[in-house]
Amino acid sequence: VVTNMIGWIAGLVSDHECGYAVQPGDAAGFAARLIELKDNPDLVASMGQNARALAEAEFSRDAMFVKFEQVLSDSAEV
Repeated sequence: VVTNMIGWIAGLVSDHECGYAVQPGDAAGFAARLIELKDNPDLVASMGQNARALAEAEFSRDAMFVKFEQVLSDSAEV
């Protein structure tokens, strides 16, 4: 992943080492990251594994259901 989104998405990508976050409008930085990835297939593989682990842990159907259920439960208590 190479994203030019700032905020929580940049943090997620960085914290889980599944890609790079580049400042919006930084075309040179974006290009540099793409070249770095092109030149480092082992890094790409590692980041891909990290991305898969993140997706399974945080965004699987089961994980999303637990979060949704908590939102409903919290709303019912208001």
